[in-house]
Amino acid sequence: MKTETKTPKDSWITMDEAARFLNITRQGVQNSYLPVLEKRDVDRDQKPMRVRAAAILDIATSRRATAQEEPLMSEGNSPALERYRLAKAKLAELDLHLRKNDLIEVARAKEVFLRWSVLVRRMGERLSKRFGPDAAATVNETLDSCRAATAEISTDEK
Repeated sequence: MKTETKTPKDSWITMDEAARFLNITRQGVQNSYLPVLEKRDVDRDQKPMRVRAAAILDIATSRRATAQEEPLMSEGNSPALERYRLAKAKLAELDLHLRKNDLIEVARAKEVFLRWSVLVRRMGERLSKRFGPDAAATVNETLDSCRAATAEISTDEK
C-alpha cells in the first residue's frame, strides 16, 4: 500500500503551529503574517483557521533577509516591535495595491479631476452658447459641488 506524502506546498498549518514554527506569539502571526498572505494561502473555513505552510515560510525567509538589512525586523516579541512589523506589513500591502493599480494616490486623483473639470467647463460654455447662461450656470454649480466633495475627502484622510 503506497502512502501519499504531502509536499510543503500542499501543507496547511494552524495559526498556533505557525506561531510555534516562527517562535513568535499567535498574535504576532495574526498581526505580521496574516495581512500579507494572499487569499489563496488562508483557509478561513477550517476551524481552526489554517494557512499554507509554504506561504508562511516564504514570508519568514523574506523577512530574515530583510532583518539582515534592517535590525528592527529581526526576531523579537515586544509590543512595540509587533506594531512596527504590522506597520511595515500594511505599507507592503499598500505598495502591492498601488503596483496592481487597485489604488490611486490622492495627488494623482486630484490631477485627473482637474482635467475632467476643465473639459466639463468647456462643455458648459458650449451649452451656454446654445441654450443660454442658465445651462452654463448649472454646469458650474455642479462642478463647484464636486470640488467641495473632493476637498471633504482630502481633509477626512488627514
